[in-house]
Amino acid sequence: MPSARQLTRRDMLKLGAFTGAALMLPVGRKALAKDERSAVDFTPYEARLKLPEVLRPVRSDATTDFYEITMREAEAEIIPGYSTPVWGYNGLYPGPTILAREERRVSVTHTNNLPVSTSVHHHGAYVDGDSDGHPLDLIPPGGRKEYKFGNQQCARTQ
Repeated sequence: MPSARQLTRRDMLKLGAFTGAALMLPVGRKALAKDERSAVDFTPYEARLKLPEVLRPVRSDATTDFYEITMREAEAEIIPGYSTPVWGYNGLYPGPTILAREERRVSVTHTNNLPVSTSVHHHGAYVDGDSDGHPLDLIPPGGRKEYKFGNQQCARTQ
């Protein structure tokens, strides 16, 4: 009885390279509709960039602007003419814009109205570890967490 051929490391690397190359082939652009039974044809890169709304502080004092953001389920029009379920900030995707000024502190309190614990991470901000967010820094459903930004850095989009 002939033995089954065992895959070598070289065979696995070839298989992986072939699979990766196959995934790069243009096979058309389709997105699943909400019911996942039909697909939507669309032309990529034709939608205008929607600028997120600028969030206003809920209050301010002499040194700090205070904001509140609620993470919740919503619908977004990512593909023009079609509604996509998202988990967004204040129901928005990608989320609101906060305009901060250098040397003026910002406090953002996130409330999690999603069904799972969620982490918020801030890319590029000079902040203490408590306000940076990391995978184990979770906000449970119904929970809240305050993030503080000193804004002692150059202007940038984060």
